Amino acid sequence: MKLQNIEKNVLSEFVETGRLAGAVTLVWRAGAVVDLAAVGCRHLVRGLPVERDTIFRIASMTKPITTVAALLLLDEGRFALDEPITTCAPELTHLRVLRHPEGPLDETDEAARPMTFRDLLTHRSGLTYGELHRGRLGAAYSDTLGPTIDNALTRYLSMPFVPSALGFDPRLQLLHEDDAIEVLRLATVAARPGVVNVAADGVLTLSQLLRQTGRVRVPVPRPAVGLVGMLVRNSGVLEVTAEESRYLCFGRVVDTTRLHTGFGYTPRYTTAETVRAYAADRPSRLGPGRIGRSVGSRVLPARPEGRRPAITRN
Repeated sequence: MKLQNIEKNVLSEFVETGRLAGAVTLVWRAGAVVDLAAVGCRHLVRGLPVERDTIFRIASMTKPITTVAALLLLDEGRFALDEPITTCAPELTHLRVLRHPEGPLDETDEAARPMTFRDLLTHRSGLTYGELHRGRLGAAYSDTLGPTIDNALTRYLSMPFVPSALGFDPRLQLLHEDDAIEVLRLATVAARPGVVNVAADGVLTLSQLLRQTGRVRVPVPRPAVGLVGMLVRNSGVLEVTAEESRYLCFGRVVDTTRLHTGFGYTPRYTTAETVRAYAADRPSRLGPGRIGRSVGSRVLPARPEGRRPAITRN
């Protein structure tokens, strides 16, 4: 396709079919702009057009670079768009999919067909982000802490006064973001079949977590946790889903035996070290002198998988 036909044949079609409100493309070659297209609207209600200098929110900029590299390989005949991705990543064989995005994580079915290169390049692979989901799938991502993590737990800890369910002090088992990335890397570069629980060693209670991060705990009746969060969080409403409410009452602790013995990885950070690293990166709004010192020797051992942690009364 000639560059001058990009606007007519591609962008305009996306706008006319409602798949995009508007878009701008610019092709730079040999030190000069060889094609520029701006179509659609930047404000649908007011009908303001997209222009060359329209400001966009941009993220995931590694994706277009990776896609261009993949298309170069496609042009060389290294793979076909409808070829299964398992030819390059055999560890993705026998994938399973959730029956419902908000359902239990153990209710899955075998994928109807293999994932293809076309699926990956067009965002149809089924791989997802935790923040796009509520329920158990979203909650499964909330156990990770780190300087670049934005999830339900970090947003909960962003409040200076943190509501907690009265009469509950759940046990939490966390994971440092560096360990999460390393597990993903190891799963990619070598065949490690099966499903494993990924979590750090050791457990903290919610009260210990809040003291270590310098937050003031505000015990309220369980149904009022979301309401109090709305009142004290600077950025607006703190939505607490049913799954997150259960997490704040009962916590979550898993058996990581297979991670150590089968998968062959031991996280570098314990749960307590994960919290300390997070607190050091994001200093307490209350000042370091008021951060609790209760974490350390009082770290609790993890319980075997399948056993619900006991509820501690305040």
